[in-house]
Amino acid sequence: MKKPPVLKSKTAIGLIFKEGKRIQKFPVTVLFRANETESNRFLYCTDRSVKKAVSRNRVKRTLRAVVHEMQNDIPQGFDIALIGGENFSKLNITDRMKKLKNLLLKMKNE
Repeated sequence: MKKPPVLKSKTAIGLIFKEGKRIQKFPVTVLFRANETESNRFLYCTDRSVKKAVSRNRVKRTLRAVVHEMQNDIPQGFDIALIGGENFSKLNITDRMKKLKNLLLKMKNE
Protein backbone atom coordinates (compact mmCIF):
# COMPACT_ATOMS: atom_id res chain seq x y z
CA MET A 1 0.00 0.00 0.00
CA LYS A 2 1.11 3.51 -0.80
CA LYS A 3 1.40 6.11 1.97
CA PRO A 4 -1.48 8.62 2.04
CA PRO A 5 -0.50 12.13 0.91
CA VAL A 6 0.40 14.66 3.59
CA LEU A 7 -1.11 18.14 3.63
CA LYS A 8 1.66 20.77 3.47
CA SER A 9 0.09 23.95 2.10
CA LYS A 10 -0.28 26.71 4.72
CA THR A 11 -3.39 28.06 3.02
CA ALA A 12 -5.09 24.65 2.94
CA ILE A 13 -4.19 24.01 6.58
CA GLY A 14 -5.56 27.41 7.54
CA LEU A 15 -8.81 26.70 5.70
CA ILE A 16 -9.26 23.40 7.54
CA PHE A 17 -8.94 25.10 10.91
CA LYS A 18 -11.08 28.08 9.87
CA GLU A 19 -13.86 26.53 7.77
CA GLY A 20 -13.60 22.82 8.44
CA LYS A 21 -16.08 20.70 10.36
CA ARG A 22 -15.03 19.17 13.68
CA ILE A 23 -15.77 15.75 15.15
CA GLN A 24 -14.39 14.77 18.56
CA LYS A 25 -14.16 11.61 20.60
CA PHE A 26 -11.63 11.61 23.39
CA PRO A 27 -8.60 11.55 22.81
CA VAL A 28 -8.89 12.30 19.05
CA THR A 29 -10.27 15.27 17.13
CA VAL A 30 -10.89 15.18 13.38
CA LEU A 31 -11.18 18.38 11.34
CA PHE A 32 -12.14 17.93 7.71
CA ARG A 33 -13.02 19.90 4.62
CA ALA A 34 -13.82 18.82 1.09
CA ASN A 35 -11.03 19.34 -1.43
CA GLU A 36 -10.93 19.50 -5.23
CA THR A 37 -9.12 16.20 -5.67
CA GLU A 38 -10.42 12.64 -5.56
CA SER A 39 -8.02 11.59 -2.83
CA ASN A 40 -7.49 12.50 0.81
CA ARG A 41 -4.69 14.61 2.21
CA PHE A 42 -3.79 14.27 5.88
CA LEU A 43 -2.31 16.50 8.56
CA TYR A 44 -1.11 14.82 11.76
CA CYS A 45 -1.08 17.05 14.87
CA THR A 46 -0.93 16.71 18.61
CA ASP A 47 -3.03 18.39 21.25
CA ARG A 48 -1.47 21.34 23.06
CA SER A 49 -1.50 19.38 26.29
CA VAL A 50 1.23 17.04 24.99
CA LYS A 51 4.33 18.67 26.44
CA LYS A 52 7.32 16.46 25.64
CA ALA A 53 8.68 16.04 22.12
CA VAL A 54 8.97 12.28 22.55
CA SER A 55 5.25 12.06 23.35
CA ARG A 56 4.28 14.38 20.47
CA ASN A 57 6.26 12.31 18.00
CA ARG A 58 4.76 9.07 19.32
CA VAL A 59 1.19 10.41 18.94
CA LYS A 60 1.87 11.50 15.36
CA ARG A 61 3.53 8.18 14.54
CA THR A 62 0.56 6.20 15.88
CA LEU A 63 -1.90 8.41 13.95
CA ARG A 64 0.05 7.78 10.75
CA ALA A 65 0.12 4.04 11.37
CA VAL A 66 -3.63 3.83 12.00
CA VAL A 67 -4.43 5.87 8.88
CA HIS A 68 -2.08 3.73 6.82
CA GLU A 69 -3.85 0.56 8.00
CA MET A 70 -7.36 1.80 7.22
CA GLN A 71 -6.86 4.14 4.26
CA ASN A 72 -9.16 2.06 2.02
CA ASP A 73 -12.10 2.51 4.44
CA ILE A 74 -11.89 6.31 4.62
CA PRO A 75 -14.25 8.35 2.39
CA GLN A 76 -12.29 10.09 -0.39
CA GLY A 77 -12.06 13.76 -1.41
CA PHE A 78 -11.23 15.44 1.90
CA ASP A 79 -8.45 17.38 3.58
CA ILE A 80 -8.27 15.84 7.05
CA ALA A 81 -6.48 17.09 10.16
CA LEU A 82 -6.09 14.50 12.91
CA ILE A 83 -5.34 15.91 16.35
CA GLY A 84 -4.33 13.32 18.92
CA GLY A 85 -4.09 13.71 22.66
CA GLU A 86 -1.40 12.12 24.77
CA ASN A 87 -3.69 9.25 25.77
CA PHE A 88 -4.14 8.19 22.13
CA SER A 89 -0.73 6.53 21.96
CA LYS A 90 -1.42 4.73 25.25
CA LEU A 91 -4.48 2.89 23.85
CA ASN A 92 -4.03 -0.56 22.35
CA ILE A 93 -4.18 -0.86 18.57
CA THR A 94 -7.74 -2.19 18.35
CA ASP A 95 -9.13 0.69 20.42
CA ARG A 96 -7.20 3.20 18.32
CA MET A 97 -8.59 1.70 15.13
CA LYS A 98 -12.16 1.67 16.47
CA LYS A 99 -12.11 5.28 17.68
CA LEU A 100 -10.57 6.68 14.53
CA LYS A 101 -12.68 4.55 12.21
CA ASN A 102 -15.89 5.68 13.92
CA LEU A 103 -14.88 9.32 13.59
CA LEU A 104 -13.86 9.00 9.96
CA LEU A 105 -17.07 7.19 9.04
CA LYS A 106 -19.11 9.96 10.72
CA MET A 107 -17.34 12.31 8.35
CA LYS A 108 -19.25 10.77 5.44
CA ASN A 109 -22.61 11.65 7.05
CA GLU A 110 -21.86 15.34 7.61
